[in-house]
Amino acid sequence: MEIKSKNYIKFSISFILILLITSFVLNRLDFNITDNDLIKKFQFQKISAEKFKKIDTIIVGDSSGGNSIDSKYLSEISNLNVSSLSLTGSWGIVGSLGMIKKALESNPKIKNIIVVQTIDIWSRGFSKQSVLELYSTKEITELLSLKDLISYAFNIKELWWHLRYIANKDFAVRKEIDYNHDYLKQKTKKFSNNRLKVDATKTFNSVAISKQKLEELILLDKFCSKKKLNCIFLNGPIHSSVAKNSKAFFTSLNTKIKDNLYHIKYFSKIFSYENYKMGDTIDHIDVNYKKESTQNYYKLIKDDLVY
Repeated sequence: MEIKSKNYIKFSISFILILLITSFVLNRLDFNITDNDLIKKFQFQKISAEKFKKIDTIIVGDSSGGNSIDSKYLSEISNLNVSSLSLTGSWGIVGSLGMIKKALESNPKIKNIIVVQTIDIWSRGFSKQSVLELYSTKEITELLSLKDLISYAFNIKELWWHLRYIANKDFAVRKEIDYNHDYLKQKTKKFSNNRLKVDATKTFNSVAISKQKLEELILLDKFCSKKKLNCIFLNGPIHSSVAKNSKAFFTSLNTKIKDNLYHIKYFSKIFSYENYKMGDTIDHIDVNYKKESTQNYYKLIKDDLVY
């Protein structure tokens, strides 16, 4: 019994070590198994390209900006040279800051930084993974604990994520880049084609604004101030039905944002669009109306852009 017990303990320890090592290896290999992996590499390719040296204006943030601002069209109507580096909401505001730093490392002559964050982001916590994937070693050690580093590098969930990806035989639902519209391809089910229905009672009024998300906002503001950057902060668009139900939240949000910004230029305007102009989520413009949305944002901020 004693021998069997020792063998069982040895087997258990070995099995756990194999799981942890495999998880670490998969983490380092960084395969494209999620939309976050795909969009990060797509935007990194832009930053590393030689033509990025000519960019004077960047758009960072999440999918609300990636789907609502056409960088090529904005370049045409503004006479600026614009590049969109938008990620997804999972990266948070601290992820947007990380992309700004990456962009400035490649091109320190960038004049305008436009940040677009969805309304839905404000209830979320601090995005540790964004720091681990986008920041320097020095910054990582300043912002995160050793526990955070270990749990990220040896996350057994990596195994589940990869197995789930392999098991998913329906390749049609996997994310891909829509090169014509410069962002992740939207799903075929949309509000605009009536294959999605909005919840008439959907509201943000009960959402609590996360203190951690405000901390991310403060980090962004301090960086823009320290580097003397022309940073502009915008709210992403939203489905008109949800907007009508969320006026109390918008008022509270605008107050909180203004109270925590000292250098960044904040525009409280929240564009809302009818059902037929919305894409595959309540904060994604249908790509057919991306130019219209771009024009609306440009009219809002044009007097605050630097040439």
